[in-house]
Amino acid sequence: MAIAVHSAATHHRELRSSIIALIRPSLPEEDQVGNFQRQTAASEDARCDQAHSSPGFTGFVPFKDLATADVPAAPGVYVVLRADDEPPVFLEHSPAGWFKERNPSVTAAQLANAWIDAASVLYIGKAGAGISGRRGLKKRLTEYRRHGAGEKIGHWSGRYVWQLAGGGDLLVAWKETPGVGPETVEAELIGDFMWQYGARPFANRKIGKAATQ
Repeated sequence: MAIAVHSAATHHRELRSSIIALIRPSLPEEDQVGNFQRQTAASEDARCDQAHSSPGFTGFVPFKDLATADVPAAPGVYVVLRADDEPPVFLEHSPAGWFKERNPSVTAAQLANAWIDAASVLYIGKAGAGISGRRGLKKRLTEYRRHGAGEKIGHWSGRYVWQLAGGGDLLVAWKETPGVGPETVEAELIGDFMWQYGARPFANRKIGKAATQ
């Protein structure tokens, strides 16, 4: 039993290390302390190269190509990243579906207030197995994509990305989390992002369930 617990703990540390590269820019060791609100001057290409080099992360597929991507069915976490560092263009009306007849659009002021120029990560999400055990990354990301395409699908969280011009070009990457609850990893990653930037990711309007329990 002790071996199993150690293995899970080790995996958890490795998982966080592999994902956190997506959130924190590469900084000299002496610059990492007291860097709560620092904004990196690194280019978007450098940030994306760093993300692609993170062990275990796969995908980096544009939303528009996600339907044919080989997304695993297992539970895990996923991130949405912008593919460039151009200033955002906000749409007046979201193309996302009106789930439960709710308007997915928010004001330009709300979008601008949530935007972080220095961050490439726009959203951090989780995909649990669910009560049936048949949910996971493939199911959850399919819901996300379909909601953005205008269907009345339940992926309300993260909807801010659909009010960005060129939302179909945003990149999606994922990571399975065997032995670790996706809710725990999601909350920790959002917390790490907040440590770095002083705010939640653009489309994360909550800090994650595990962090509030």
